[in-house]
Formats: sequence, structure tokens, C-alpha cells
Amino acid sequence: MRRMVPFVAVWVLVVSVCHTRAEPEKSQLGIPYAVIPGVDANLLSLDIYRPDVQTAKPLPVVVMVHGGGWAIGDKGNPSVGIDKATFFNANGFVYVSLNYRLSPVVQHPTHAEDVAAAVAWVLEQIGDYGGDPNLVTLMGHSAGAHLAALVATDERYLTKHGKSASVLNGVILLDTAGFDIPRNLEEFSEARAARALYETAFGKDRDRWIEASPITYVKEGKKLPRFLVFFTNRNSASTLSKAFVEAARKAGGTASAVLAEGKSHKTINTDIGGANDGPSRLILDFIAGRKVFPDSI
Repeated sequence: MRRMVPFVAVWVLVVSVCHTRAEPEKSQLGIPYAVIPGVDANLLSLDIYRPDVQTAKPLPVVVMVHGGGWAIGDKGNPSVGIDKATFFNANGFVYVSLNYRLSPVVQHPTHAEDVAAAVAWVLEQIGDYGGDPNLVTLMGHSAGAHLAALVATDERYLTKHGKSASVLNGVILLDTAGFDIPRNLEEFSEARAARALYETAFGKDRDRWIEASPITYVKEGKKLPRFLVFFTNRNSASTLSKAFVEAARKAGGTASAVLAEGKSHKTINTDIGGANDGPSRLILDFIAGRKVFPDSI
């Protein structure tokens, strides 16, 4: 059932969901957020895309974490790079796409540590690129959504850099079942085919799976950022997304779970910015401050 409510944004964006995808004129690619001897510099770098506009006011920022089963993917792939940059730039955002080290070369917690280092860099440095560090929204797809959720809930990652997830404007998560890793692997038949992928990233120790699960850190009284969670018709993603959102609400946080009707695990990501794309409109509303959302779109 769809549940719609009136909405008034706390600040206004001039939005244009329908647009022509053209490369932003202002981009700076391959910026290192960390340097580790022996590690490919590309894996510890991020790309920044800025709107070609003249403004004295810093712009809101979206930071994207790519998916790929913690083992593949790159910040420069169109679905997390130029396509989303074009959409968010057209709507007045600075857009950042980041890389992190991948399995099987590394295992948890390295992926999340890298994401946290990149987010901390953005919070520190984005003002030099026209972005507002007080209006940073974190976003991820699939494995990237798991990592975004983990960095936003387990305070150890950002506090290592002197930062807190509570300063984020919000967190947008696109179709992940990684909220509760042991429950996902033990309860859902569709996850059995992905077990090797999870074990490559997190090992075989169940206690380690618990430690790597964002829902582990959602506790009453804990200050959390706002969450907007999209899921598709996959049973695991649907059940675990709703469980995560319910836990966040019980903890006193603001969170919504939205079924993206007609979307697949792939298209919930690749369709962002497309003409008449429903999730894209909700994403802009969420960033602008909306707190209540329909159950499906």
C-alpha cells in the first residue's frame, strides 16, 4: 500500500529529473584520499564532479560507494561515475565517486576502513571543491550499500579519523542484503549461491559476520544519520531492509524502507537519473529533508 504525506523541504534545490546525460565540464579524477605503500593508487582514490555554475554558496554533496560483491567494480564505471554525476550536477550537487580495496586481496574490515577514510577526506576537503561539508549525503549500491551502512552505524570507522556519521545529511542504500550477514546466509535460499562471495570478503567465522553487520550497531539511544533504504523483490533484501529500518526507528532514528517496484538489483542503480524515475525523485526529496516516504514506488 502506498502511503503519501505532504512534504516541505528544509532547503530548496532546483531539480530536473529529466535531463540529457552529458559529461560535466568540471571534474577532477583520481584524487588520493590515502596513500599506502604497495597499494594501487587507484584503489585509494576518488573522483569529484562539480556543476558548471557560478555560485558563492557551497553546494550539497553526494558521495557514492560502488557495488560488486566487495571484489569488483570501480568508481569510474558509468553507473556510479558519469551517469550519476550528470544527474546530481544537473540538480545542483557536487558528486563524489570513490574506490576501495577489493577481495580476495583484502578481507573485512579493510573495505569499510577505506570507505571511512574516503568519507573523512570528503568531510575535511570538499569545501576546497565547492562542496558543503555540512550537507554530505552518503549513498551505496549492493556491497557498496552494505559498506555505507556499516560506516554510518559502527562509529569505530569514522572516529578513527576524528569524524562522526551523525554529521552526515543522510544515507541512501540501494538494494543490499548485507544488513545482517549471518541471517542472510542462514535463512534465505537465494543467498546460498552467494556464500562463496561472502566468505571471500568476510571469512567463515560467524562472529566475524556479526561484527561486519550494520544491524549489530543499531541500538537504542544511539545517534544515527537518516536512512532511505530501497529494496527490490528479492526476499532477502526485502526482509533485511525492513528489519534494519525497524531497528533504526526503535533506536530513535529516522529511516524508511521503500520497495522499488519493477526494478532489478541492477536497474535500481542504473536507472537513477533517468527520465521519470521514481526513486530518483525520492532521493532528491530525501536529501532536501523529507522524512516520511511511501512504502513502494
